[in-house]
Amino acid sequence: MPDVKIGDMGLSKRKLESFVSGNMRGTLPWMAPELLPTLDGAPSGKVNEKIDVYSFGVCLWEIWTNGSEPYPNLESSQLMYGLMSNTLHLDMSCQPDPDWVDLINWCMARDPAERPSFTDIAWKLEDMLQKWSQPEERCEPCIVSAATWASSNWDNDLPMV
Repeated sequence: MPDVKIGDMGLSKRKLESFVSGNMRGTLPWMAPELLPTLDGAPSGKVNEKIDVYSFGVCLWEIWTNGSEPYPNLESSQLMYGLMSNTLHLDMSCQPDPDWVDLINWCMARDPAERPSFTDIAWKLEDMLQKWSQPEERCEPCIVSAATWASSNWDNDLPMV
């Protein structure tokens, strides 16, 4: 199985005691809410791993939706307001697997303290992979021999089309 490596070489800042400056830069749909100014103009949050975890959650959503664009029909101002006011969320209706939905929601938790670490994410993905790689319980296939079929009256039970 290939190793997947994710890196952020763009808007790097020191993790220790660094704060987001007033010069907000980045791509809105992948931007953690704490990077945005608050509606009352209060300073944004601290830069740390949890910001990347949020963006990773959006990437997981993109993977699961076969590359769908998050919030495709919104203008930047609508998108920013929705993210700042916590009224905008990714559409999860197409997510059939509850484990995947839980992981995405965990990564994209509004409160950075509630988001997992990348170590936690790796463990969760490993658990999900183990679950998905186990064979499902299946019924034994129904095998009917030609002799059984010929001696049966099954043909007469079928409607003519």
